[in-house]
Amino acid sequence: MKKEISLVFKYILELDLSKWEFSSLLFATIMANLINLTQPFFLGKVIDGVTTFSNLAIVNNLLFMATFFVFSMFFLYIKNKKTIEIVSKIEIDMKKKIFNSIFKMSYKDFLINNDGKLLNLIEEDAMVFSNILSTLLSMIIDILSFFITIGIMLFLNSTLSIIFILIFPITSFIYYFTGKKLRKKQLELKNEHDDYISFITESLNNFKLLKIFNKETDRGNHFTSKIRNIYDIGITKILIETKSEILLQIVLFINNMVVLILGIYMIFMGTFTLGSLISFNSYSEKFKQSALSLTKINSSIQNMLVSLERIHNITTNGKYHFKVVEENYIKTENIHTVLINNLNYYVDSKHILKNLNFEFRSGSINLVSGESGSGKTTLFNILTKLITSYSGQIFFDTVNIQNIPNKEYRKIICYVTQESLIFSETISNNLKLYNKNITQEEIIDICKKLNLHEFISKLENGYDTYIYKGGETISGGQAQRLCIARAALTNPDIFIFDEIISSLDAYNAKLITNFVEELSKEKIVVISSHQKLNVKSSYSILKL
Repeated sequence: MKKEISLVFKYILELDLSKWEFSSLLFATIMANLINLTQPFFLGKVIDGVTTFSNLAIVNNLLFMATFFVFSMFFLYIKNKKTIEIVSKIEIDMKKKIFNSIFKMSYKDFLINNDGKLLNLIEEDAMVFSNILSTLLSMIIDILSFFITIGIMLFLNSTLSIIFILIFPITSFIYYFTGKKLRKKQLELKNEHDDYISFITESLNNFKLLKIFNKETDRGNHFTSKIRNIYDIGITKILIETKSEILLQIVLFINNMVVLILGIYMIFMGTFTLGSLISFNSYSEKFKQSALSLTKINSSIQNMLVSLERIHNITTNGKYHFKVVEENYIKTENIHTVLINNLNYYVDSKHILKNLNFEFRSGSINLVSGESGSGKTTLFNILTKLITSYSGQIFFDTVNIQNIPNKEYRKIICYVTQESLIFSETISNNLKLYNKNITQEEIIDICKKLNLHEFISKLENGYDTYIYKGGETISGGQAQRLCIARAALTNPDIFIFDEIISSLDAYNAKLITNFVEELSKEKIVVISSHQKLNVKSSYSILKL
């Protein structure tokens, strides 16, 4: 137990917590609970005043009770507000850290982590840090309450019970009034959360695409914007709940005061016993709550440590992270050749690529053919540096690709996969995904070449039309052409196309083939296909 608590405190110290913010939260929490514990004490004083027939003692202690109640509600509000602010900051920072850490993984390591685990790391495990904060505060308060509180039973008669029942119409109205506001905020939160989950899923599904075009940071910034919006709505919702709770507490307090005054009257009239009135049932309940909470701490800590260790593995420079040796590199002219020299790649001792030697050149299409499983996609993953654990050498002209920084490398080479990877964004934002500085004129020019402009122009919102569900609202041919247009707008030296026409109809296949053939006149174009290319010019073939 001692070891586990030490580990939890170790992780707490790693959090970027403001000492002032945490101290003010701790102070407000302690004060709210300690002041609340004074109520039974002043109640006893009121009873003492009753027994001695001291009207002044009765009035003074009732005033003390009311004053301390106001202070208690004040500290309760501060405590809840500070808790939400600190917890929100911790969760936002931790989710941001986990999200960015995932995109620092190598492609190979990404593949061995299923999406469910990564989603849970972001959504579920990240919340452990707010649970740690809550557990720490609860433990401090429970320990204080454990030693302070004493249980004394309070027995109420039927008359006083009826008064408690009469409070329900008022509390029901409060719940109804605030419930409409909460339902509205909850709906907003649900809608935003649905969009947020879709964003995460698409980001992970399109990991390869974002990696290829070096857009991890941009996606991370977009992620931060979405998560902040969700938490802003959540904070507003919780503050509504807090205000509602305080209003309910005020009503209940007034009700308790009425019961107390009536109880005093009953004592004076001889219909109620002093022993019933001075029972401190609230103390006994607090005592039991504190004792039960303390016994659950160990179980809570054990559950937390599971998430903490998972987060630690993904966010530190451990087994899921890699280092790339990068030398100074400045590209001074267009690249005209890709030379593969004695390339070998193994998977579980199985040779996928063996002693491969070939040269891809600009000026014509370079076709890579072979049966499924022959290594075409593996070769492309190596050429795009998604796979780095190979032997042999690859040169862009005379420069080894291992000596080209990733940031520059992503500007040189562009990879269009067989899958039409479209994000739930506008058509314009999808086309600008890799290059935000392109002009509308450039977009229209490329789209005309791919016979997309006419189709887009006929849409109600044109290029600002929102594409839902990853492109499912447009045809497969249109989605593939959008992907090619998006890649062409980056204007790289090398284009790699992986089976981009295999699942298309004859019209779309011919349209894309013509566009690719036009690109090959000035660029290095490498394309894999199971079928013969219907092009006018000659092309080289690499058979795997």
